[in-house]
Amino acid sequence: MSEKKVLHIVFPEKFFKDYIHFINKNYNPENHLFLYLKMAGDEPCYSNVIKLKFYRIPVLFHISLYKYFNKYDIIFLHSLSKAKVVNFLFLFPKFLRKCYWLLWGGDLYYKLDSIHNKKKNIENKIFSSVLKRLKFVLTHVKGDVEIAKREFGFNGIHFDCLLYPSNVINTTYYISNDENKKELNILVGNSAHESNRHIDAFNKLSKFKDLNIKIYCPLSYGDSIYAQKVVTRGKEIFDVKFLPLLDFMSLADYKSLLSKIDIAIFNNWRQQGMGNIITLLAMGKTIYLRKEVTTWNLLNEKGFKVKDFSSFGDLETLTYNERLYNSKLAYDVFSEKRLVEQYNRIFNFNEI
Repeated sequence: MSEKKVLHIVFPEKFFKDYIHFINKNYNPENHLFLYLKMAGDEPCYSNVIKLKFYRIPVLFHISLYKYFNKYDIIFLHSLSKAKVVNFLFLFPKFLRKCYWLLWGGDLYYKLDSIHNKKKNIENKIFSSVLKRLKFVLTHVKGDVEIAKREFGFNGIHFDCLLYPSNVINTTYYISNDENKKELNILVGNSAHESNRHIDAFNKLSKFKDLNIKIYCPLSYGDSIYAQKVVTRGKEIFDVKFLPLLDFMSLADYKSLLSKIDIAIFNNWRQQGMGNIITLLAMGKTIYLRKEVTTWNLLNEKGFKVKDFSSFGDLETLTYNERLYNSKLAYDVFSEKRLVEQYNRIFNFNEI
C-alpha cells in the first residue's frame, strides 16, 4: 500500500522548524508538503517547504488552496486560528472528511472566550459549523476535545498525540537533592497573555515578599502593553526580587533558566504553556496549576504529582522522591518514541 500524501497548513511559528525536521527524518519527505500561508524569512530550507501565493487576495487564495486540498489524502490543519482557513472550510466542506485539526488550545479558547460576543457571533457560527463536520482532531489534552464537543458540536475522532517535538523530552536532566536551599526561584506564567493571570498570582505571593525569593516572569511573547502592566505590578510588590524576561532568549538559555527554578506557577485560566510544563516536569520542578484547567486532568491521569494553585497557601515544594518520580514519568510519557508511534497510527489509520 502506498503511503498517504499529507498536506500541512502552517504559518510562521517558532516550533515548526523542529517539527518539519522531525517529519522529514521519520517519514518520506516526498509524501509531505508544508504549505506556509505566509513566511517570516527564517523557515527551514527543504524541498517540501513552500509558500502559498495570493494569501491576501480572497478569491485567488481560495482557488489556490482548493487545488492543493484536492491533491492530498490528508490535510493537517496546524491550529484553527486563521479565519481565512476556517472560512475556506466553511465554503468547501467536502474537504473536512480528510482534515485533521492539530488543536493547540489557544485556537479553541479564543473562540470560547468570544462565544457570547454578538460582534463575533457570525464567526463563531462558522467555526461551529466547521467543527461539527470536521473528521479528526489531534491533541494530548483530552479535556480540550471535550470542550470542543460541548461548546461547538465536534463529533469526530480524537487521536492522542503530543503534536510537536517541543512537547518531547530529549535531554537528560540532573535532579538536585538540595532540600535546604536558602533562596527559592519562582517562575510565574509562560507569556504576556492575560490568560496567565499574573496579577492574581502576584497577590497570592505577596505575603512571601520579605523571604529570600526571586520571581521570574517570561513576558517576551504576547501583548506588550499587558506585559508592561505586569512589570509595573511585579516591581511594586517584589521590588528587585522581580525579574521580568522581556527579551527573547535562545532555547538553550531558556532551558538553563528553567533548570534554576524551584517552583513554577501557572495560574492560567486555560490550557497553556505545555512545552514549559513538560520540560519542568522532566527537570523535577514543583508545579502549581489550577484544578479547573484541562492540563490538571491530563497530568493527574498520567500520574504526575502537581499542586493546586487555587488553594495555594504556602511555598510548598515536592519531596526529592516525588521530583524523581515526575522526572522519570516525563521521559516515558513525553518521549520522541511515543510521538513517532502516535504519528504512525495516524498516518496508517483506515476508517472501517
